[in-house]
Amino acid sequence: MSFDWTTFILQVLNFLVLVWLLHRLLFRPVLRLIAERKAATAKAWEEAQRVKKEGGDLQSAYENRMALWEAEKEKARAKLLEEMQAERSRLQAENDRLMQEERERARAVEAHRLAMLSQEAETRALRIASQFASRFLRDLVTPDLEVKLVDRAIEEIEGLPPEKVAEIRDSVERGGVRQIEVRTAFLLEEARRDRLAKALQKACGKELPCESLVDGSLGAGVRAVIGGWMVRANVKDELLFFASKGES
Repeated sequence: MSFDWTTFILQVLNFLVLVWLLHRLLFRPVLRLIAERKAATAKAWEEAQRVKKEGGDLQSAYENRMALWEAEKEKARAKLLEEMQAERSRLQAENDRLMQEERERARAVEAHRLAMLSQEAETRALRIASQFASRFLRDLVTPDLEVKLVDRAIEEIEGLPPEKVAEIRDSVERGGVRQIEVRTAFLLEEARRDRLAKALQKACGKELPCESLVDGSLGAGVRAVIGGWMVRANVKDELLFFASKGES
């Protein structure tokens, strides 16, 4: 069998033409399609990475927000507990104050009640003592007792402090007093009556006329009146004063 160069060359040419056709009609589109697919894949990968990154950022933001929310909730819970504790303390203090006021009020009411009972008992005792003293002194009323009461009144008038004397004299001047009225349960002897009149005149700073009257209702003793000033040294006024102290 002989080698045919023409057939070989033609087959080589056919092969080259086939390769050129395949390269032009098949390989290029396939390579272009592969390149486009590779680019699309890379773009999708980049998009996926971007979305993944955004998802991570969103997750981090969400986690941060959740942490902040938990912190805010904890802070709000702590503040609420603090306010509740403060309100509880305030209410407890208010309750203690009201209870203390109620106890003080109850003690005040009880003290007032006891004071009233004590005052009533004291008033009854003074009233009984006044009645007893009145009956007792009524049996002891004598001219001698009156002499002692008058002498005592004279001593008190003569021993008045300067400020009291000035007050009496000012009252006499402003009141335009023109006489002194003296009442005794019994008729006084002249010397004692004059001594009493001089003591009264010295106290008022004027030699005013002295009118002497006998008033048996006094029991024993003297009552002298100079304007708005009065000297009481008698059984009747002392008993009235004693009784009034029991009623006050």
